[in-house]
Amino acid sequence: MNENKKNNLLCTARTIERYIYWYFYTRSHHSILNLKQYYYALLLLFCSANVFTDDTVFEGEGITVTASAPVKSSFSRTINRETIEQINAATVAELLEQAFGLSLFHTPDGDTVSMRGLGSGRIAVVVDGVSIALPLSGEYDLQSLAVDSIESIEVAEGGNGQISGAMGGVVSINTVRRSKKSFEGSVKFSNGSMIPGTFVDNNGIKQRPQWQDLFDSQRLQMHGGVGFSQVSFNGYIDASRTAHHLLFEDFTGTMRRSTNRERSAFGAGLSFVYDSPQYSTVKASSHVSTAQTNIPANRGGGFQTTLMNINTVSLEAPRFIRDTISANMIFNYTINQFNYTDISHHNSSEFSLKGQLKWFAANSVTASTDMYYHYTHIKSQEIGDKSGHNGNITVGAEYRFSDTTAFFPELNAIFRSKEFIPVPKFGIVWNINAASSLKATVYRIFNVPSFEDLYWNEAGFYGNPDLKSEDGWGTDFGIEYQESQFSVSGLLFATGISQAILWSHLSGAWKPRNIGEAALFGASLKLKKTFQSPLKAFNTVVTTFSYDYLLSYLLSDSLDFSDSIRMPYMPDHTFNVSIALTGSNHSFNIYGHFESSRFSETTNILKLEPYFLVNVNYIQDITKYITMVFKLNNIFNIRYFSLYDFPQPGFNIQIGVNVNF
Repeated sequence: MNENKKNNLLCTARTIERYIYWYFYTRSHHSILNLKQYYYALLLLFCSANVFTDDTVFEGEGITVTASAPVKSSFSRTINRETIEQINAATVAELLEQAFGLSLFHTPDGDTVSMRGLGSGRIAVVVDGVSIALPLSGEYDLQSLAVDSIESIEVAEGGNGQISGAMGGVVSINTVRRSKKSFEGSVKFSNGSMIPGTFVDNNGIKQRPQWQDLFDSQRLQMHGGVGFSQVSFNGYIDASRTAHHLLFEDFTGTMRRSTNRERSAFGAGLSFVYDSPQYSTVKASSHVSTAQTNIPANRGGGFQTTLMNINTVSLEAPRFIRDTISANMIFNYTINQFNYTDISHHNSSEFSLKGQLKWFAANSVTASTDMYYHYTHIKSQEIGDKSGHNGNITVGAEYRFSDTTAFFPELNAIFRSKEFIPVPKFGIVWNINAASSLKATVYRIFNVPSFEDLYWNEAGFYGNPDLKSEDGWGTDFGIEYQESQFSVSGLLFATGISQAILWSHLSGAWKPRNIGEAALFGASLKLKKTFQSPLKAFNTVVTTFSYDYLLSYLLSDSLDFSDSIRMPYMPDHTFNVSIALTGSNHSFNIYGHFESSRFSETTNILKLEPYFLVNVNYIQDITKYITMVFKLNNIFNIRYFSLYDFPQPGFNIQIGVNVNF
């Protein structure tokens, strides 16, 4: 080992030693860290990274770890536009379920997904680099996004301290598309049919089949784009109507037909890309969506109207000032409106600015600095006129110990009104050979309280402005193997959450407090195999399988592990399997999703039964420009509930036509 490398390792060891001592000393003494001390710690980590010799990428026996170290040290998967078209999902939530095996929740307020047992509000959904969490509730609604607007999706498992709410993982959605030819466009129309049958109405009278349910839902999507050598424009329109008049068995075994769940929505968007001759890229996107949803009586009743407008501009400069420095800046302005009948109105506007610098210092290290500022103003009937600031500064590095091992330290400083939160993360990747790698990460996680939690003011329900951010920790360890025709990954993870915000009844009123605690342990296995089809009608076959095991413990209110209380809506076992066959002018896909039983509340008394769904998707090119799409959902007509007393569709059919030009 040469002298330079010895000095690098010694400096690294001393830096880590000082940080660990500093962090646990402040934790053990329950002290509030002085800002100057924290800046010294950030500076120490940054300076220690800069003395290393580095490179923009680190390659070891065929495996490449890119400079985006903190993300790539985690387990992540990505799908592109081609895969999105093949899956032919009606909604973004359905796409995430089928492409990544995430658990899907249909709720009266919208569609959400969960990762590692953590749902909306505790996983982050990022569109074009910016979180779309609603400031009022801290949650998100995937129905506000159109599938046809998405160019690619990356799902990264595990905590990400740079994003509030990213306790279980991050769903990163890219909507900016580059047109490959001078003009391209498409028109897609589909109709969804609920299979009609006899049912008993609310008056106890048996009713005949309602044939109008054969036209239960319609969707129209239009896309157009123009591309030149350096400039590309794309736009889309998405309009849909859904009646949700599905048949279901209630808890007495009586066949019913759902009503008052109708939804109509409209969305539109534009994106722009400019690649300058100086190797920098300017991207801009704007999305607007509006929807009206009829909330069923068992969920409160009434009409809910939403409006969202997301505007983002970003600048990417791979060569900034000098060849060894790259820069990225994102500006975002978002408007949200939420109205519930005539009794609840909420308007919010958000401004955020993100910046990142990466320095490829020498042969073995890449140093990065990220800065983020976010301002929110909300005007609400129940909350009043409120505003808030938050932000963070992150310093990270990717350091190569050897030709096969990389280490990723990251230190994140979170600022929020009365709080200052240090969020460290450490990751390591060891490339065993050209196809295999071991990964391990340890990280802290957090979640900022929503405006609803802080300031809600309604008779019997009051917010708590003294709430602290939800806090926690997590760790992952796993292995990945990937070659051209086969890939497999397996991992173990553990997550602990403290100071979780729970609404509880106290002194005659409901009020949120930092009293929630939970521990989650799990394992995940994912396989993918591609091979030549034995059937003459198809060329290739792609098979995928994923299995997730989750053991959750609710530890609030003096509960401990011996009580064995599970967290609501978290199945112990989930698995997904799919077989996709592709031919020259057609494709066939069968997909299955299983979830074991789940409890619907914290006492673990009410249980939702396990279910197994099977969907079949067939796409056939009729001509060069026209494609027919057929989809059979829930072909075994399984009766199941996503939430307690909120039934989901049985067997239903979607038929569509796509015109591409």
